[in-house]
Amino acid sequence: MLALHELSANSVRHGAGSGRLRIRRAAGALYCAVTDAGHAHTDGDAETLVRDEPWPCHPGHGLWLVRQVADQVTVVTGPAGSEVTAVFVLPDPQC
Repeated sequence: MLALHELSANSVRHGAGSGRLRIRRAAGALYCAVTDAGHAHTDGDAETLVRDEPWPCHPGHGLWLVRQVADQVTVVTGPAGSEVTAVFVLPDPQC
């Protein structure tokens, strides 16, 4: 929930005030994609942060937070806008 909130807030703030959230389940994972008409901006430092490092002391830590809780994050940006997809591996129902 926290990751989707951050992605949605980023979409509203940086993507012309609106966006779209699509959630689907496939191949044992939950795929959550947020799209908007804006362009994604990633801070070079956010790419190198890992779980054990301290909380960033500058604005723009939403995508960093998403990367900490999701199993995989992809960011695609182009002339039509941006899409950020967070993937969460689901627990095996057999366990």
